[in-house]
Amino acid sequence: MINLPYLDIDENDLLNQIIQSKQASNRIVLENIKSAIIEDYGNYSDNERNLENLEADTRISNVEKELLQSSYKQGKKISEIKERIKKGMPDAIQEKCPYCMLSEPTTLDHYLDKSSFPEYSVYAKNLVPCCSRCNSLKGSKFLSDNGKRIFISFYFDEIPQHPFLKIYIGIKDNIPYVKQITLMFEEEKEVNDIIEMHYAELKLFERYKLPISNRLSSLLYELKAYNGYSVDKLKEVIKIRIQITEKIYGNNFWETCLYRGVLENEELLNLLCKK
Repeated sequence: MINLPYLDIDENDLLNQIIQSKQASNRIVLENIKSAIIEDYGNYSDNERNLENLEADTRISNVEKELLQSSYKQGKKISEIKERIKKGMPDAIQEKCPYCMLSEPTTLDHYLDKSSFPEYSVYAKNLVPCCSRCNSLKGSKFLSDNGKRIFISFYFDEIPQHPFLKIYIGIKDNIPYVKQITLMFEEEKEVNDIIEMHYAELKLFERYKLPISNRLSSLLYELKAYNGYSVDKLKEVIKIRIQITEKIYGNNFWETCLYRGVLENEELLNLLCKK
């Protein structure tokens, strides 16, 4: 999991352009709440790392809410912004959803759901590239019952740089298997709780099992080409794979962490080195 770059977008100007693109009657309705929305944008910006502090703007009527929500679905300007967000992401995120790092991000998630927070319907800082499954699992959820955020904010949360996703390999009857997938942090930080809830809410351990098992099987098959290598030599081969996937996808990409699990399992390495 990696932090995402935020594009340099003039949010107030974007809002104004969207309002001006509306038919006269709808334009008047949105003009009447423009100052309130701009104020909300300021609150969002002030609370970027504490988005749990934000509350829905009760000044927005149902009619205004529907107009703001529909503004996200259609319009040349918002379509351009959506495309800029997607194309402005690192290559790794254009290929894989930042929420799960499994599937292609074919949609954009409203971090603060537009049904509850219509004021942020077209606010670019609130739009995150996302796969359809993560978007569905996340839904309108934002906070836990005790008011804590339950999903990582990839634009603003400081994601730990150390490897915190751990994959342990077991061996039974000389056959390696995925024994455990877990999270372990080096320091106590508030974001750790958010990460743990993020993994739980999106069922990531469950969703990782099959691709990790399949990748382990193919990896072991590939490593047969190095039959006869010493353990140290085999470690060098695996370290190169780790360096490559780290560079592209980050320290906590599930495949990178699988390679670490293999690297740290001396029993498995010795098994692979047997002629």
